[in-house]
Amino acid sequence: MAGKVYKDDVGVQIRVNTGIDLTSATTVSLFISKPNGQNTTWTPTKEQPYTSGILVYTTMQGDLNAAGTYKLQAYVKFSESQILYGETGSFQVYDRWK
Repeated sequence: MAGKVYKDDVGVQIRVNTGIDLTSATTVSLFISKPNGQNTTWTPTKEQPYTSGILVYTTMQGDLNAAGTYKLQAYVKFSESQILYGETGSFQVYDRWK
């Protein structure tokens, strides 16, 4: 994300580098903890080439409905015997006029 992100922004592209080859991943998700205490799951896409390890999610109406620090964690499932969680990252969402 470049520049500031504001509450209620739609169409913001969030890119997460998992650092692993996603070619054979069967499920990818972003677990989100919002500053208002709500937890949700966003469904990103795998950026090609899948070996880059990049997940991309574009925000929709209601995704950024609170100002403050959002925490996120990637979830990547290859099989029932291989499920990986990424390091927790964060980004700031500002109230309008800030």
